[in-house]
Amino acid sequence: MNAAFGRWLGGAITSLYIAYFLFTVALTLKLVAGFMTVIYPTTPSIAFVYSVLAIGAWACTKGIEVLTRTMQIILPFLMAMGIAASVLSIKDKDFTDVLPILYHGWPPVFAGSLIFIAMFAEMVVFQTFTPHVQSVAKLPRYGIWFTLIVWAMFVLPCIGPIVLFGETIAKGLAFPTYTEIQYIQIQNIIERFDIFGVLLWTNGSFFRIATYLYGATSSLGELVGENATTFAVPTAMIAGGGALCMLPTSREEIYHFMSTSYIWLAITAGIGIPFTAACMMSIRKRLTQSGAGGGQRGGSNGGHKRGAERGQKNGAAASSKRCKAGVHEELWNNKRCKRI
Repeated sequence: MNAAFGRWLGGAITSLYIAYFLFTVALTLKLVAGFMTVIYPTTPSIAFVYSVLAIGAWACTKGIEVLTRTMQIILPFLMAMGIAASVLSIKDKDFTDVLPILYHGWPPVFAGSLIFIAMFAEMVVFQTFTPHVQSVAKLPRYGIWFTLIVWAMFVLPCIGPIVLFGETIAKGLAFPTYTEIQYIQIQNIIERFDIFGVLLWTNGSFFRIATYLYGATSSLGELVGENATTFAVPTAMIAGGGALCMLPTSREEIYHFMSTSYIWLAITAGIGIPFTAACMMSIRKRLTQSGAGGGQRGGSNGGHKRGAERGQKNGAAASSKRCKAGVHEELWNNKRCKRI
């Protein structure tokens, strides 16, 4: 940001990103606490908030390698559980419930896709991981694969409750995907599959919280010139305080905020500001190149002028020497004539 917007404006924008990352951590903690209290109604919400937050803060203090290695180990299991849940419930699904898609035209489709655009815009937090990448040339390929994985993990579970319960019922469910998993039964072998839904929720929320917490600590460390792990515990405490302030908020109010204001907040942070920064970097690069080209042309012109001046001076000196030599030769001849 400093390279694109300068020191002061870049620092202010970085501070806004830190606040956005911490707000996302607090919002995720609120959602996790609301989900877990449905399953364990006698356990206080604050217990879920600080247990998940403590693990996320510990992962941030250990550095980015611990965080990424943990993701590398657990992510395949999460993907396998998500695919298994979708496949095992497919016999009860009616995919005609999503039709007709364009019955009311494009505006409803665009409005429904905004939440997924915001979800992909949230991946701006992974920009804080790029300084630790060993092969920068492979980043575009990894980004494409990561986008496809995220799309498969979130888009398909969103469609599942609609084709299983119908649009009207799915809209009224507090946790549609978890309710869908509760209906899965494998003969008499596994009668309760909802434990896998809890694992999906808690592990996915842990990764989200730890990633955004690391993004906040990394950005703060870059802003003040300190090590990122230094601020893991203070930022975690700030995010936990924000989550506690959100606990009294009802689930309906949180969902309304996430489907309206938060969408534009995420799109601005994940698409709008990075696009503006890229434009500013391109403009600065062109100005630098044009300035360097003008300096080189000016230097060559100045060199030609200095060369011409040196040539004139050398020519004058040579002519002066020749004149002196001619005078000396004439005087010598006169002397010889007198002697004769």
